[in-house]
Amino acid sequence: MSQNCEIFYKKVDTSNLEVVKKFLLEHYYPHEPLTQGSVYKGPLPEDIAFTLDCLQEDTSIGAFDNSGEMLGVLLSAEFSDTDSEWYEEEFQKDISQSWRELLHFYKFIDDTMNLFETMGVSSSCYIYAVAVAESARGRGVATELVRRACDVARMEDYPLISIDCSNIYTSRVAERLGMTFLNSFRIADYRNTSGQRMFNPLEPHGEFKSFAKKLKD
Repeated sequence: MSQNCEIFYKKVDTSNLEVVKKFLLEHYYPHEPLTQGSVYKGPLPEDIAFTLDCLQEDTSIGAFDNSGEMLGVLLSAEFSDTDSEWYEEEFQKDISQSWRELLHFYKFIDDTMNLFETMGVSSSCYIYAVAVAESARGRGVATELVRRACDVARMEDYPLISIDCSNIYTSRVAERLGMTFLNSFRIADYRNTSGQRMFNPLEPHGEFKSFAKKLKD
């Protein structure tokens, strides 16, 4: 892609599912620290489906060149203080052990972040994934995607937008946009329900950071 190519941003939804899925498999999961350093050696099908469910809501955004090729994508959806009940419902189902362990990790993140008590809200627009094609990196695409996600969340009347970052570059985007730092932990320190290490992320991605930004006074 030419560095002079104009970049266009627009919402994406379920009509873009296959394009977004292909993009994530090529440009997100291979570079995502939790996937790179996971004991599962790649993204779980259940996790891919879970992330793509964001497209059912009206808050995800894609970046495209003038030929319509996707250059970046941000997937977000509602996250509320009742989501802990959803985890318990999932744990009661007949699901794979790998997905069960990953859900335990996600619940650990939610509990560690303590978003709703810390920020004094009951719901948030939560950013599940931010991905940019290698050819478009260094052009501020990730920053613009998150900035626009803030605008969309505000228009959708969310009081807050939040993001958990396993990638150091996404953390820098959150900091650049003035998001409030909430909590952090070393990814390699996390242990699954059997007491085993689940992740061994590659440098420089070793710290998991949570951020949020209030969209209303």
